[in-house]
Amino acid sequence: MNNKYVRIIIVIITIFILLPGCSGKSKDNKASKPNMEAAQKPPQELKTLLTDIESMITDLAGLIAMENKYVSQIKIADSQASKNTESDQSKNEQTDSQAKSGQQNKSSDQKKTADTSDQQQKKWQTLTSKLKDIHKNWNKIESEAIKAGLTVTERNKFETIMENLTLDISQQKQMSGLQDAIELYGQYASLAKVFKSDIPAEYYKTKYEIMAAGVEALGGDWDQAVNRLPRLKDNWNSFKVKAKVKNEKLLNCSDLSIDDFAAAVSGKKIDILIIKAEIALANLGQIEKSLSQSKKAQ
Repeated sequence: MNNKYVRIIIVIITIFILLPGCSGKSKDNKASKPNMEAAQKPPQELKTLLTDIESMITDLAGLIAMENKYVSQIKIADSQASKNTESDQSKNEQTDSQAKSGQQNKSSDQKKTADTSDQQQKKWQTLTSKLKDIHKNWNKIESEAIKAGLTVTERNKFETIMENLTLDISQQKQMSGLQDAIELYGQYASLAKVFKSDIPAEYYKTKYEIMAAGVEALGGDWDQAVNRLPRLKDNWNSFKVKAKVKNEKLLNCSDLSIDDFAAAVSGKKIDILIIKAEIALANLGQIEKSLSQSKKAQ
């Protein structure tokens, strides 16, 4: 696999680990609030759904990185074994202790690859479990979402992507699984909108466009990545109006980092894109954290 794929995947893993996660929903349950406001409060399953989607993105990205390392280990081990064989045939001077040492190294390499394979299978089992939870939580909030205003088109898109992700996991397709998990994250914005999440839906759309464009660009689909840029800018500008971020310095840094990311995509500069994506996603994570803290303080 292209090392640049692994680099953007590592960025995705790092960013999601650093994010505060969840919907940034306030835990304030003051009895003095009107019943109507309480009724509009996002269901707990919405928060769990987002957490599971983010976790699946992280786990799938980790699997791809793990697979890349696993393949590299096999290639190195095979190459070393081939060199040792050629050396034995040409010189035939290897001592018993050297032969024993070589056998020990080979056994160690085999154990490492076996351990990696076991870790991969455990990851797939974990992903299957999380996917089941996503299906269950979606079932619990689906009717509420429809009543709250989720359109037929939005509902169908969410279910179609969820089905695609299910097939990816059952067939252990890492890259398409990651792409569909990112797509599902993008569709989560529709739920955040109808349930009036404390974090505006445009936040999730903005982060989705960055992740999706980054993966597409690194896969060579630059045209598709470039086509996302107007939506990225529109969602970001809309988010700024709705969120009313008080930290002006952080907001300015985020503005510039998103502009830099867009420029890297337009210029088809892969190495710069990776760096700018990391900075932009990190800034968004800080904004989400800031908004979550502000809501809890109210």
